[in-house]
Amino acid sequence: MPLSLPPPLTTASARLHPAAADPSSVKITFHRDSAAWCPYCQKVWLHLLAKGAPFAVSAVPMRSYGAKPGEFLAISPGGLLPVFTVTDAARGLEDAVVSDSVNLMSAIEELYPEPDLSGRSLAPAAEIDSLYRLERELFSSWCSLCFRPSPSPSQFLASLKKVDAVLAASSTPYFLSSPDPTALDFLFVSHLERMLPTAMYTHALRVRANPELPALDGYLDAFDGLPYYVCTKADYYSTLLNIEPQYGPMVVRDRSYHSYLDGTAPDSGWFLDPSTCEVVTPADPATEPLVGYVLSGLPPADYAALPPPSRTNLARLYAADKLNSNLPAISRFASRGSSKGSKNRRQGYSAPLADPEASPDDAVVGEVEEALGIIAACLSADDAGAHAATVAEMDGRLREAAARWGGKKGDVAGSLAYLKLRVGVPRDMPLVAARELRAHLNWAEAALGGGGGGEGEKKGLFGGLFK
Repeated sequence: MPLSLPPPLTTASARLHPAAADPSSVKITFHRDSAAWCPYCQKVWLHLLAKGAPFAVSAVPMRSYGAKPGEFLAISPGGLLPVFTVTDAARGLEDAVVSDSVNLMSAIEELYPEPDLSGRSLAPAAEIDSLYRLERELFSSWCSLCFRPSPSPSQFLASLKKVDAVLAASSTPYFLSSPDPTALDFLFVSHLERMLPTAMYTHALRVRANPELPALDGYLDAFDGLPYYVCTKADYYSTLLNIEPQYGPMVVRDRSYHSYLDGTAPDSGWFLDPSTCEVVTPADPATEPLVGYVLSGLPPADYAALPPPSRTNLARLYAADKLNSNLPAISRFASRGSSKGSKNRRQGYSAPLADPEASPDDAVVGEVEEALGIIAACLSADDAGAHAATVAEMDGRLREAAARWGGKKGDVAGSLAYLKLRVGVPRDMPLVAARELRAHLNWAEAALGGGGGGEGEKKGLFGGLFK
């Protein structure tokens, strides 16, 4: 029976939340960053999704990877994100502008008071305020760890242990013994998500699967079981690419995990096993928990309960669907990686892989599209447990095509490498699908005589990050 892909609950590219079946019910237009990098946008996004409130999305580039459009600057002259524009006839509001994430979260509670996610009724004000101060202490210690010449992670660990102790005293996985996450949780988790890979990157410090932080691990596990959180969650690779453009250069003390984080280690989740052609995933759970993507009617727990071949097929099909849904445009984008493409135009943007004004190489777009079509066919095969045969067949098709391409073969391989490094989570797809796409792009690149790991591309473009 052919595979079919149910619709996702929501995606980073969604412009109207599914709760907004009737566009006239939308009071909030949520202006957030288009790459899903900003932690302040994420905590507001989580608050909206947890509420089940209808909202529209206006995606705006951050300055680190693109120019802000004039229509947004007319709303927010400083260009800061996130921002709401609110229309509510009952309150006499028409495109009223609300800025600052704290104000946005208050506006959500005012416009949609049920369920109450403010958390203010769960404990005395002094206790709640102390937890907000603890978050600021944790954030400060993280900044000292990653962006200042801190020889030891002791201060950061001490702050994490304070958080762990508070969570251990809660009767639920969340703060304040709340049965569901509140605004306080959204604040913590949006920053914790960024602390996990950066602590590994700078000091080889494991926060996940750390025996000294059991309650914190349970807290993060609980969030990984929430469909609306998984839809907004970035992977470690995407996070590391966006931290320095937002916060400044990190100071590295220990590079032990770098080959896992940059996708060059054989078991980093970026390569196919030569015998089974399944993605080789890291054995160390601290490198990155592999959570499922969320389909409509299929929560993460149900996804995890599926047999492994079924989970893998769904992840591959998601990646194939994303390729096929916009194949001509993706092919033009990828062709910037050819020898004649404008892959190194930066236009002053600080994000290491951002070149939004770059031009495609029209001479190889057709060949790149053919290669990506073969990769999409490989990903979409209903071959649970027998993927090696599919890869062998598609490898033959790819090599036959390459023989026709002649001297363009290397440019196609470079284009695949270019695309692979720019697959963003959650912007483009969830982690389980991104791993499949990146690994299959690596396979195809190697079949065309490329490095199969994009080492040349990494050296040219990751010079300021993965030293």
